[in-house]
Amino acid sequence: MPKWSFSFMSQREMAPVCPFEKSQFLLAEPLRTVIVPVRSVDSQNLTRVTIRVEIWDEDHGYRKIDQTDSQGFFEVLGLEAGTFFVATNQFNPSDTHLDMLFEGIPCPAGPPNGCDPTKGTPVSIYSGATTRFVDLALPSSSEGIVGMVTDFETGVPLSGIFIDLWNADSGTYERGFLTSPAGTFLADVDPGSYVAATDNSGDWVNQIFDGIECVGGSPYNGDCDPMTGTVIIVEEDELTPGIDFQLRANIQAFFADGFETGDTRGWDSTFP
Repeated sequence: MPKWSFSFMSQREMAPVCPFEKSQFLLAEPLRTVIVPVRSVDSQNLTRVTIRVEIWDEDHGYRKIDQTDSQGFFEVLGLEAGTFFVATNQFNPSDTHLDMLFEGIPCPAGPPNGCDPTKGTPVSIYSGATTRFVDLALPSSSEGIVGMVTDFETGVPLSGIFIDLWNADSGTYERGFLTSPAGTFLADVDPGSYVAATDNSGDWVNQIFDGIECVGGSPYNGDCDPMTGTVIIVEEDELTPGIDFQLRANIQAFFADGFETGDTRGWDSTFP
């Protein structure tokens, strides 16, 4: 059975995409017709005020904006029936909370630069009805590593890619994190020095940060030395952003010899 079967996940110390549980979300009371009521809170259930919340449509169009009130609630009026996406976007580098897409997807720096808003969970609006429970919990950006994994050619975000971390001083394996549907990841780790690498099912050429490819294998499986990567420093009470990976598609050659490998000895140049 391949490594990527769920029965094998216990072999690796896994961490969720976000370091909080859905049960920590606070649910908003119903408001008025054709409204998206949202309560924006941090991951410790403490209400956050003046958080900018944006509404995007399926065509990546920026549609509506509002800010939370003193209780953490906000409402968006005047949306037609359709499908939309909800995200926070604080535009404040000094803020101590990480922007999120609904539902529970990290979006460092907010959309559209920090993530594709349409990779969030769709929110359906129906004419004459109230859409409720579109709630966001913002994790504290106290310590850790954030980044994104994308296709090298197209820039499309890649979900389900492992981000593996090793202690840069001892070389010991630390933890593995999965990228979200938006290709983002949040590694909630203690202050220290780390090296990072990707691991996937084989569709993409794995990479050690920053930009070192591991062709034909993965550092996690011992095919490449992760300690050759750039050291990532995590300071106390700070997030380390920009740990991004651009992965090339893993295209296998159709021939084992001949011109594909630079060895022409197996070819017959005789013509009839």
